[in-house]
Amino acid sequence: MGWFYEFQSKKWIRRLYKININGNAKKILDSVTISNGITWTKDASTMYYIDTSTGKIKAFDFDKTNATISNERVAVEIPKSMGFGDGFTIDDEGMLWVGLWNGNSVARFNPKTGKLLSKIEVPAHNVTACAFGGKILDILYITTAKVDMTDEELKQKPFSSSIFKVKPGVKGVKASFSGK
Repeated sequence: MGWFYEFQSKKWIRRLYKININGNAKKILDSVTISNGITWTKDASTMYYIDTSTGKIKAFDFDKTNATISNERVAVEIPKSMGFGDGFTIDDEGMLWVGLWNGNSVARFNPKTGKLLSKIEVPAHNVTACAFGGKILDILYITTAKVDMTDEELKQKPFSSSIFKVKPGVKGVKASFSGK
């Protein structure tokens, strides 16, 4: 099974689809703006989805057998003062790690309470995503970009467009489920 965002005739259609094992696509969400990530809890019972321009990470109950979602709710609302939530991942404790575009950091949120737990600052302006890696998934890799930065910002943050790694003290979750 896979998930994708549709692009037609040089414009975004703004829908989220899933693709089943037979290659058939089915629309899952409509009226999205800037899709930047999907992650699941370790037991695949909850799917989290980020739509950057809304400032919200939504949670859905996930039926692993049928690969369907239900019970949409807001898990985290990212304050604009922190930047814009971009790519994200989940750790072994069920907490969300979110790259903050225009925010110089990755933030760790508790999706049950919506509260910010911690931040990892990086010497780059636009954090695009983060993912756990390493032999035991204990390294958080952080990607950044320099697009849309002024010359002054580039002088202040010369490591923009770099990849950083840090050991945050928690491990990531191995992706391992299948659905229809």
